[in-house]
Order: sequence, then structure tokens, then C-alpha cells
Amino acid sequence: MGPASSSRELEDVTRPESESVAEREIREAMERGEFDDLEGAGRPIPGLDGNYDPAWWARTWVRRARAQDAAWGLRRRIREQRFARFDSDLDRQQQVEALNAEIEVVNADLPRNEQIPVLHIEDLQ
Repeated sequence: MGPASSSRELEDVTRPESESVAEREIREAMERGEFDDLEGAGRPIPGLDGNYDPAWWARTWVRRARAQDAAWGLRRRIREQRFARFDSDLDRQQQVEALNAEIEVVNADLPRNEQIPVLHIEDLQ
């Protein structure tokens, strides 16, 4: 037996016999580090320490729907401001700062992939 067969023997010894295909895929992904940068890593799962709320999904859905509605309205206003005329660069900068403050509030309730990017003064010209 060559070196390749001895490494297989070592793998067989370290791997449980009852490992399913799914468990093997998860273990291999963990070894490659594919779970290292997940959102929420190292923090407790929200809601695990509280009392059971049978309407948790409805509350979550309503909160997310409200955030999406607010984001939709804010995106519309940003589009309108891109075509607005400003009297000075100061007016433009103040508008960018006001919109960015609103973006920060809306983004707090949105998933990362739906968040609105922060504006720069060049975005409103």
C-alpha cells in the first residue's frame, strides 16, 4: 500500500461510520471554512432565551413588510432627488446627509442584501 492508501485509512479511522452524505458535506464545508463569515457568527440566536410566541412569524413578517415599504418610499425619494436642482453645493450636501440619516434607520430593519447604499454628494448631481 502506497501513501494514498494510508491517507484513506486515516480518513476512515477519523470519520464516523454512520456519517450521512449531508453530514459529510457539512463537515467538508466546515473544513474549507465556508461557515466562518456567516452573519451573526459568535452571537446568540435571537429569541432563544424568551418565551414562546405563537405569532412570532406574523410579527416578523409585519416588521419586515413595514421596513420594505419604508425602503421603497426612500428609494423613490432618492431617485427624485437625483434630478432635483440645488441652489448650492451646501444645499446638496445637506440633502445627502438627511437622506443618509434616513437610509441608516431603514437599513437597520432590512436584511443585508436589501439594504440601501449610502449616498455621496456626487450621487445627487
